[in-house]
Amino acid sequence: HDMVQSNGRANKWSVDLQDGMLYLRSEGQSYKLTPSAINDDSWHHVAVVLRRRGNLRTFVDNSPVSSHGVAQIGGLSGNSFWIGARGFINTNNEITVDQEFTGKIDELRLWKLARATEQIDHDRYNEIDFNSLGLMLYARMTEPTPPEAAGPAYYHAAANETVLSSAAKLSAGAVNYTTDA
Repeated sequence: HDMVQSNGRANKWSVDLQDGMLYLRSEGQSYKLTPSAINDDSWHHVAVVLRRRGNLRTFVDNSPVSSHGVAQIGGLSGNSFWIGARGFINTNNEITVDQEFTGKIDELRLWKLARATEQIDHDRYNEIDFNSLGLMLYARMTEPTPPEAAGPAYYHAAANETVLSSAAKLSAGAVNYTTDA
């Protein structure tokens, strides 16, 4: 169970794949993000946009597919972020990882601002500048540099509007990537 923070919420999110559909889980609530399965052996671009004074909208291949109220959705905070699995750190700093994803993830971007539909559409097929305004986390699932490194680099916001690059930590197995077609 996540610790409750000063705002009365745990401020943790989990995006899960269940029966091929994406769900957001936050503060004990579940929100169906995609109304139909997306694990159909085709590449899909998924964008989730949260407007705190509006709604949570999901786009698949730049088409809106769901909208939810935001009153019960907590914030997103912490110093660990799992991509392709659900992770939990208890009060003894013991890590538990489950719900491991099998499939391919091209990249993940986390923004501190709600992007417009036009911006999402423009950038969905292209890598972007890791110094882009409002970009908090940019995980490109590309070949590690050097190839024998522990994992691909990811870029994250740091103090004073700077951006740092760190190597991703792999919880199990070897680095496995494929070159884009």
